[in-house]
Amino acid sequence: MIMDSGTTDTGFVVKVIVFALLLMFLVPLFFSLFIPQVDNGEDMRYADQIQQLEDEYYLASGRSITATTETWALTGIYTPFTGTNYGYTDDGWIFGARIQNYTPQQYDKNIAESNFAYSVRYNPDDHLYYYTEVDSKDKTHSVGDLYTAVAMDNANTSSIFFTPGGKTTTDQGYYYEYTGYRYAFQPLRPYHAEIGGVDTEVQPNSTSLSLIWYRYSALSGIAGQLTISGSDTGLSYLTASDIVREFNASTYSSTFDLVFNNISMHLTIRLDPIRVASGMSPEDCYNGGYWSIIVTSDAIVTTSLNDASYDFNPNNVFDTLIKLLTFRIAEDYDIEGWQGIIASLLVTMPLYACLMALALIYPQSLILVAILGAIQAVVSIFSGWHW
Repeated sequence: MIMDSGTTDTGFVVKVIVFALLLMFLVPLFFSLFIPQVDNGEDMRYADQIQQLEDEYYLASGRSITATTETWALTGIYTPFTGTNYGYTDDGWIFGARIQNYTPQQYDKNIAESNFAYSVRYNPDDHLYYYTEVDSKDKTHSVGDLYTAVAMDNANTSSIFFTPGGKTTTDQGYYYEYTGYRYAFQPLRPYHAEIGGVDTEVQPNSTSLSLIWYRYSALSGIAGQLTISGSDTGLSYLTASDIVREFNASTYSSTFDLVFNNISMHLTIRLDPIRVASGMSPEDCYNGGYWSIIVTSDAIVTTSLNDASYDFNPNNVFDTLIKLLTFRIAEDYDIEGWQGIIASLLVTMPLYACLMALALIYPQSLILVAILGAIQAVVSIFSGWHW
């Protein structure tokens, strides 16, 4: 504002500068305090796969996944270690071979007439299995979808009972005695769980739940071995009679707890509704392998202002300010399109208003406006616009 005498209203200029600086501080502060950050690591990489797992869980159980439940995906189907060719994974297991192409015998159309016959293939890029062939009658899965409702092969069950005494430890890891196939499930992102009364971050790569379907003599069931962040917590078992007895006719499924040293894992086992509807008993469905498994675990919701999602400190405010100024707010926050543009403009416009107000007192500061504009444009372009 210019007074009649040709002088600048310094008080007005100061008010504009104070207001602009206040707004520039409050907007990134609001983001750091009240808007959860997006994890740009495993969370984003597997966002679609996690959603498919959650959809499958809802289809099987009739319940939606909550923030206190973590879904696990099938990451490997392995044969036992025999002492010759072998490999080992980050969770500590030594295995004989990984099954790359998988079709359970009971769902193999080339062996027997089967509703919902399918095939899946292992993807080495993300260590997950995807459908490569789906029966035309299956309206819930398509070629290219994540293999979410995992069925164990009826022809590759274990004739050896999975026991602690069957564990062998070597310099490279460990293995248990079994025959047939072992199915390894892992979480797709880090999460927090209460282990021994302690809030613990679970790391995906070194964490797994290994399951085998054992059948010998008159005994049958599912044996499980849990490794949490590289630590083997032991074995647990679920018998065939448990699965058949707890069958829920309304959802065709039941959820069971496998407890390993006070750590609970949850198996949602769903009998094939086509077989049940055709008159097959739950026991016959189980014995024939017409059932699938979904693995979940308990998670802790971290809502503290000091946790990873709402980490409030001066550095976060400064980083958020920089991302707002360079229109890169979508990198850390789930804000896209016009919302992201408006959020950035709420900081960018006060900044330039502040500099223009300063220029009323010191005209030479217009050079700063030009320099800042050039820097902002260059950084925004080379960093990529996330609108």
